Amino acid sequence: MDRREFLRRGGRLGLAAATLPALATACSPGEPRAPSGSPGTRSGGPSGSAPDWGRFGDSLDGELVRPGAAGYPLTHRLYQPRFDRIRPSGVVQAASTADIQRTIAFARANGLPFAVRSGGHSYAGYSATEGVMIDLGRFAKVGFDAASRVSTVGGGARTIDVAAALAPSGVVVPTGTCASVGMSGLALGGGQGLTGRTFGLTCDSLRSVTIVTADGRIRTCDREREPDLFWASRGGGGGNFGVVTRMEFDTHPLSDLTLFTLSWPWAAAADVMAAWQTWAPAAADELWSDCHLLSRDPQGLTVSVNGAFTGSPGSLPALLDGLRSAVGGSAPSTSIRTLAYLDSVLQEAGCIGWSVDGCRLPSQGSQGRLPREDSYAKSDFFSEPLAPAALSALVASVERRATDDVLAGSTGGVVFDVWGGAITRPAPSATAFVHRSGLFIGQYVASLAAGASAQAIARNRTWLRETYAAIHPSANGFAYQNYIDPELRGWEHAYYGPNLPRLRQVKAAVDPQDFFHFAQSIPPAS
Repeated sequence: MDRREFLRRGGRLGLAAATLPALATACSPGEPRAPSGSPGTRSGGPSGSAPDWGRFGDSLDGELVRPGAAGYPLTHRLYQPRFDRIRPSGVVQAASTADIQRTIAFARANGLPFAVRSGGHSYAGYSATEGVMIDLGRFAKVGFDAASRVSTVGGGARTIDVAAALAPSGVVVPTGTCASVGMSGLALGGGQGLTGRTFGLTCDSLRSVTIVTADGRIRTCDREREPDLFWASRGGGGGNFGVVTRMEFDTHPLSDLTLFTLSWPWAAAADVMAAWQTWAPAAADELWSDCHLLSRDPQGLTVSVNGAFTGSPGSLPALLDGLRSAVGGSAPSTSIRTLAYLDSVLQEAGCIGWSVDGCRLPSQGSQGRLPREDSYAKSDFFSEPLAPAALSALVASVERRATDDVLAGSTGGVVFDVWGGAITRPAPSATAFVHRSGLFIGQYVASLAAGASAQAIARNRTWLRETYAAIHPSANGFAYQNYIDPELRGWEHAYYGPNLPRLRQVKAAVDPQDFFHFAQSIPPAS
């Protein structure tokens, strides 16, 4: 989900009938430090020998970009600017699967830290490394076979690539709303978004995956071939098992999407959330929505319900009437608009009116116009509605942020995304993604204004921790692995629950030496 645009523009509040700003919810909160365990740190190199970078670069079909090269500052960037200080010794712009095999072998032989960047949106900066980074940007081809209705997607393709390639055929793969997020990381960790209640998670449409594992083997996995690794690839999280070079997805027919927003005065915030948390999970599967409670500068305190509808547009107003009635009081400001699916993707990404090539980060293409932004986040899943006391604590926390002068110029709050529908139909053990029950997921987000002071950074983090602590007791103990949180205690259970033992067994089978290792990677079974 694209929290970047949500934070930058405050969601879809104050909509005019003719213009629908992005739903938006954060591309990439994380921790401002170099990952202490980048992949590859457990491999030992020859004693006293220095890596032969020149010979290695000459062996590649693609390019090796090293510090001092003209393109290096742009080449090594992740989404969040604060990770720019983590400078790889080399960035491999891989042009072939053989390049990935060569890079893994080079990193292992020389004991170098190792990381893989697809979209560069790791919430904790785990795509960064001071060793060697593989950039999958050249693995971005997207194809579609009309007979089988299957799409082939390169491991470095972004969500905007998939939407644009499939739009002429009137089909979609369910994704999030952040246009520059990598499809492989999204699918490996689950992948929730606007069409999830209708079509399921991104990983639920995954039908095969090709992975280069730590031993250099190219493994194509599906339900028949290497089924355990395929199972783990559907929700087991990115960076744990190997480098994904190719995926196949089942597609779903969808040409148009209806977007909507309803916004109320802040005085109704508790009533809106109380009504939404009962109304949204019980709504038709075609109806996805979220509830935003935000403190935005200079707009102030705002509350809205935003959503997407895959059904007949004419039936949506009656469905929304149920929420309006449940909230009571004065009628909300309302906007409803039906768009071609690709236009809806551009809308949600904050790119409406731009070209597809413009709807990327500058590091992802010369025409890329999307800005980067630092933010912090945490997440919770909820199986029960928030009680009145928790609702009061939520409202008070967002109000407290609005009165803090140190946080002026930044945006923060809590966004709740509805769960259910097709997301919850598979059994928790059917894929590695265990979070199949529940009513909604919450993400607590604090953005940083450009050039934020050390005091503002500290105050943002304090506010986030306090808000999380106030609401977390109402949650069910799970968190979303694609909203990876480096501060989360008991993350192994929170992300994977009872699926963790099987994930550890898969890890032991394909990476027993734990080459693909980072601070929150799945450890191999002993």
